[in-house]
Amino acid sequence: PFLVGPCAREDGESTRYTFSKSRNILSDVADEIISHTNETHSVDPHTDDSHAETSHDTHDSHGYRAIAYLFFMIVLGAATNEVLSYIPVPFTVVLLVEGVAIGALNHHADCDDCTLSESINMWVAIDPHLLLYTFLPALLFGDAFKINVHMLARCFYQCLILATIGVALGAFSTAAVLKFVFPYDWSWNACFMIGSILAATDPVAVVGLLSELGASPKLSMLISGESMLND
Repeated sequence: PFLVGPCAREDGESTRYTFSKSRNILSDVADEIISHTNETHSVDPHTDDSHAETSHDTHDSHGYRAIAYLFFMIVLGAATNEVLSYIPVPFTVVLLVEGVAIGALNHHADCDDCTLSESINMWVAIDPHLLLYTFLPALLFGDAFKINVHMLARCFYQCLILATIGVALGAFSTAAVLKFVFPYDWSWNACFMIGSILAATDPVAVVGLLSELGASPKLSMLISGESMLND
């Protein structure tokens, strides 16, 4: 429309000429795009065939192997939860140690052909937006599904203050300590990034511990509600 509209006139011959000229322009643009695409994806016949085979194998990588790491971690988490039912150790702490150990083994071990190692590498290289949009709705749904609505209504404004002003103060305080106390000479952007990560509350271990100790339900709701609003 932006090619035809301004040039269209009441004269029929001029209009036909305008349409013909616009069609030629669009045809030239399409040919240029196709030519550029063919040049980008063309293979030099003088190059080694092994390079082409490697590219083909990389392109046809087995995407379903990404499920292997997810299945392995679910089984490991279930087994860890069963073992810790007899040992008074926080579940999330053990999961953190297990994750660090698996990551270190995958980094230092030479097992690129292993299915689990390939699956871990897929998860390491995952798009962060995909990770966010896949897991955050499930986490929010789980928290909202289990929450006590009446207790949340009583503590809503306190949770809101903790999730906004409290988190902002925590992030600024942590960033200031990282900037002026630690001798790493980090930029303010890096300090604020680390501060915002550390200021968010992880309620899983805390709420579980408070439930075991018989703490007030209101205190547990403040932590859970603040975390849900944070997410």
